[in-house]
Amino acid sequence: MRTAMNCWLRAADYYRQAEFFLGAADPRRLVTFTKMERASHSFLAHLSPPGEVLEIPYEGASLYAYFVSAGTSTERQPCLISMGGLDSIKDEMWFMQARGALQRGISVLMIDGPGQGGTLRRHGIVTRPDYEVPIGRCVDYLMSRRDVDPSRIAVCGSSLGGYYAARAASREPRLAACVSHGAIWSIHEFWKNADERHGLAGHIKWVFGVKTMADAIERFKAFTLDGVLQDMRCPYLILHGGHDVLGMSQATRVYEYANAHGLDVTLRFVTPEETGAEHCQHDNPTIGQELIGDWLADVFGIDQRAVLARMQSR
Repeated sequence: MRTAMNCWLRAADYYRQAEFFLGAADPRRLVTFTKMERASHSFLAHLSPPGEVLEIPYEGASLYAYFVSAGTSTERQPCLISMGGLDSIKDEMWFMQARGALQRGISVLMIDGPGQGGTLRRHGIVTRPDYEVPIGRCVDYLMSRRDVDPSRIAVCGSSLGGYYAARAASREPRLAACVSHGAIWSIHEFWKNADERHGLAGHIKWVFGVKTMADAIERFKAFTLDGVLQDMRCPYLILHGGHDVLGMSQATRVYEYANAHGLDVTLRFVTPEETGAEHCQHDNPTIGQELIGDWLADVFGIDQRAVLARMQSR
């Protein structure tokens, strides 16, 4: 069965690579995306306890999501809301965030938010700057579960999701911890010179719901942490590659602003010597998961030795 589970994960990745390079209007894209999800569903169904395939109510539609319980105790468990960014999706979060959290006794809700995955592909729901709204609906859902500790709900976003997570945690007081796995201070500052020749122009226009890159640049202006981040009240980790292809200045800007406003903030650049220095630790995803998972375990007061003992006794 372990071989089958690995094959389902591999199949999901292959379908994901195939669908990503199809145009937004290509009828094969949703078909291929759905095949990817079915492979993920087969993998999730054979976890112990099994993962759950969800649709979280959101403004007359739904956010597609997976919930996986850490299953290490009969008590309520902490939970991480896990999301990607511009072009990453819930099905990829297993490799970037989720597995490391589960190993440390933290349940995981992997989501496709506005502008992401199935939520974009099926409902046409594009991204929005006030990401506390969709994350708030996720918190509502988690607080309805009897196996989630409502006082220990965290959010982590990778790449552009680093902005989404920080924005949400600045305006959603029920979040107990926040991780920007790749930090973004201002999308406009980052992409203000992008034009139709940009390698991701087609995808950017789809995600932001615009017809031209000029329109996208105008929309970018609302996506900034300036005047927002100072409202965050929970511990905050900025995890960033020390040789990130997208640069490090945005992460430094976020940290300096957070520090100047008295936030409980930690900045961790991953060095080339450690490996994992690339964007979101794509050159070594394991170290990214370890750094995120260990930080969350410390924030939530988790005894990792006790968690491991319970896992081994099952």
